[in-house]
Amino acid sequence: KKLTHPLFLLILILIGAFLIRQYRLNIPLGDWHSWRQVDTAAVSRNFIKEGFTPFLPKYDDMSGVSENPIANPNTFRFVEFPIYNIAVYPLYLFFGIDDKYSRLVSSLFSLGSIFFLYLICRRYFGKVIALLTALIYGLIPFNVFFSRSTLPEPTFLFFALGMMYFVESWIWGGKWNRGILAILFTATAFLIKP
Repeated sequence: KKLTHPLFLLILILIGAFLIRQYRLNIPLGDWHSWRQVDTAAVSRNFIKEGFTPFLPKYDDMSGVSENPIANPNTFRFVEFPIYNIAVYPLYLFFGIDDKYSRLVSSLFSLGSIFFLYLICRRYFGKVIALLTALIYGLIPFNVFFSRSTLPEPTFLFFALGMMYFVESWIWGGKWNRGILAILFTATAFLIKP
């Protein structure tokens, strides 16, 4: 009976999703969208090289990025607030700069997304559909590929799904702590992808 409990099955799905995301975790950032991954990784690396400055993130490019580009001699990177890079920073600080740590952080945020997706689907569609959703989302190859990339999108998706879950819980349950979590997740999601 315990082997068919939804929580046990969800844990198995999360373990499987985690293990599949660890395949060749240490490969260089040379895949299809490598230019964007390298820019994101540079911000985390520069937190180590130039000091931890989350309000003034820097990367390794001086070029302007608008229709009328303005030179960027300070190499500032004001694309999104570096929540993802802040999460990678302690791993770089304690274990050294390595691409596998940035991929690991993305994988962990992806597991959190699977959990929130399960909770949202369980509320509206039941436990079976929620488990099936978590399984498909956790193992679909396209999602596995992008949820282990050195990009802020897995982090954004985690906070966006958390925002949806906590707002919905706050509306239906009326608990003030869920409202505070809803505000925090909403603000963080908007900071990552304004």
